Amino acid sequence: MRWTAPGGASRGGLTLVDGGLRAGAGVAVRQDDRGRLLLTAPTGRTEGRVEAAFFGTAAALAVAAPVFGTGAVARARLDRRRMAHWDQEWNLVGRR
Repeated sequence: MRWTAPGGASRGGLTLVDGGLRAGAGVAVRQDDRGRLLLTAPTGRTEGRVEAAFFGTAAALAVAAPVFGTGAVARARLDRRRMAHWDQEWNLVGRR
């Protein structure tokens, strides 16, 4: 298959096409700004926004989860320590 890149250079390569085409038949292809063939159609504006929102949310959660997890573990340890101290104080007061 041969095609013309954005700069006007002639390019050639292999790609899969629908069966039943004769040699030399025209085939619509998509290419990027460097003239490389794209396997899929570019995403539309709405699809791009949805993907950006999804991956942005996923990235924020990936950063926030360890932070909140570490905070929860630290709080649990501090609560356990505080309760142990409180138990010791009750043992002292209860003996009187």
